[in-house]
Amino acid sequence: MKGMIIMLKALIEHKGNTLLLEFPCKRMLLAEHLASIGVLSPAHDIKCIDEEDVPIKVKIYGESEFDAKLASVVSPENTISGVNSFCEIYHNMPYANKLDIQQAVLNGEVSSLREFGLLLMNRRQQDTTEHYY
Repeated sequence: MKGMIIMLKALIEHKGNTLLLEFPCKRMLLAEHLASIGVLSPAHDIKCIDEEDVPIKVKIYGESEFDAKLASVVSPENTISGVNSFCEIYHNMPYANKLDIQQAVLNGEVSSLREFGLLLMNRRQQDTTEHYY
């Protein structure tokens, strides 16, 4: 399968300035990028809303089939910080987990970013094995 490293993108517009972000992005770098177009709000306060009447427009999209499907479940209640965090968690997962998660998304088993997060957390828990002797 192609596109194993999730690279959701965000097109952010603020006061006539435009920024193209790729996720995952280091948090400090994310803040710097936002500041470069005059956005001083923290990423956890910026909703993924692409409408004319909002001061900061955010359009989330993906180029591969998986990324596009995942981008389609991002809603206006989600923040760019949340999208970034889930992309970072996914990026750091073992390859086999990425394949399982990718298949679940492509099969339509994920209908919100929250469900994607739960899927990630469940897969991370399965990887943790502790042995006490």
